[in-house]
Amino acid sequence: SADIRDEATFRLALDQQSEAMKTRARELWSAVRDLATAWAALRRARQTAGAMSAATHADLDEQMRWLLAPGFIWRVPHPPDLARFVHAQCARLERLTHAAAADHQRQQQVALYWTPCKKLISQCVAGKRAVPAELLRLRWLIEEYRVSLFAQKLGTREKVSVKRLDQNLSAAVSASASLTG
Repeated sequence: SADIRDEATFRLALDQQSEAMKTRARELWSAVRDLATAWAALRRARQTAGAMSAATHADLDEQMRWLLAPGFIWRVPHPPDLARFVHAQCARLERLTHAAAADHQRQQQVALYWTPCKKLISQCVAGKRAVPAELLRLRWLIEEYRVSLFAQKLGTREKVSVKRLDQNLSAAVSASASLTG
């Protein structure tokens, strides 16, 4: 930002920031509106879904708790993605009645990355330490991985693979270890 040395420069900077804040507020409002629509669809899908295992039920609930944790809108790198992550749960429920075993297998594939990721995040929070950028990157890459496994037709923001997840998990573990040691 430029040095502000007079009233005219101050007013210009204020106007520019005001427009940027209005634009950001509109973007966030749109993301929250889309998320609310997706949430309503998910609630309907869960009511009409056939029987699901306790593990699947718990997995879906846990994902929503982490997605919608207090302050969620400020934590997600791309707020519009939240609705896509919830729609992926809907797609998962649609497939569940016909492919429960495949769903369980996909859930286990996600757990290979999600379990250590949430453990590392929880350790940072418990220790009142900032969550390293590498760990946050892994966290959101795992959400993209869920989309790729359970709702491929929705597409992902970026390419996601086991190799990429392995690399990001390794980087997250290293970054987290450097904070504690």
